[in-house]
Amino acid sequence: MTNGSAVLRCYRRTVCGCGRKQRRLQVFGTPLRDETGAVRSPRSLRRALRAAAKAWQPDRTCDACARRSRAGVLDRNNATVR
Repeated sequence: MTNGSAVLRCYRRTVCGCGRKQRRLQVFGTPLRDETGAVRSPRSLRRALRAAAKAWQPDRTCDACARRSRAGVLDRNNATVR
């Protein structure tokens, strides 16, 4: 807990279409105090942080493929055919 907020670090493993495996990090935070100014219970803090972490859907594209797509080069493994 830092600066009036509770923090949770969440890691997820992802696999890109090209086969590269990565570990993604996201940091979630929630205020320690509720709307009335009272300190929230540890259970309430955990519940809010877990709900945010559970809703997080990381981007599955690896960094190399993301750089290629920004440069305009289409990767055959990640291309979707419609």
